Amino acid sequence: MRLVIGVPRGEASRSARNTPEPQSLEPAERGNMLILGIGLWAVVCALLAGTVALTLVALERRELLAQADSIALAVADDLSEERYYAGEDMYFLDGPDVASAARSLTPPGMEVSEPTGMSDNTVVVTLSRTVPLAFVPDSMPFSHIELDVTTHARLRDR
Repeated sequence: MRLVIGVPRGEASRSARNTPEPQSLEPAERGNMLILGIGLWAVVCALLAGTVALTLVALERRELLAQADSIALAVADDLSEERYYAGEDMYFLDGPDVASAARSLTPPGMEVSEPTGMSDNTVVVTLSRTVPLAFVPDSMPFSHIELDVTTHARLRDR
């Protein structure tokens, strides 16, 4: 109960009940902060989803490059036994043999593509793979990305 000095008791309570509620200066702007907050959270979530999707693509590319490196090293280390025992100077695999050896070593989901073969005493292996983008529906035209990596392994005499 509020005490008002100089006003009779009944009038003070009556005037307190008839006092209007304080209102904000601009009632038309109520709720705008909610919309701004929701919009800000939507932008933050979109940036986070994009960062995650790009990170996953970078990891897939890294894995593809590691696989291509291991295939190139395995092919460069492989000798043609027939040529070696026949005493030929060039006893490493040639271009078509490199491509077929690379295809036999390629795991499922990856493809050997061009240029794969020999180039100046170097084994060249190119792998490609289609990677889906995270958080993008398959019905979208840009839901998959084609990754291609090329690696080289230098031949050495034994």
